[in-house]
Amino acid sequence: MANWRKRISIKEFFTESEEHEDIQISMNRIADELEKHYEFTHSPLLHRMRSIPNGDGVITPLDYANKLLSAMYDIADEELIWID
Repeated sequence: MANWRKRISIKEFFTESEEHEDIQISMNRIADELEKHYEFTHSPLLHRMRSIPNGDGVITPLDYANKLLSAMYDIADEELIWID
């Protein structure tokens, strides 16, 4: 069992919408919260969260956001940060 060094709460920033605008707002809010923690400032993750593409019919904004959230959780695991 991991000994988590800190906890970051972002669940209130998630959206159920699949619209680009709503996803972008959600990701901006998550990036704002992560920006407060030095563990996330050394990667391009925050910039990418603030630049969700519109999608192209194959990759949707939601797909892109989910990939970024996966990368966020990878960093959190490495840094022993619990994200909820």
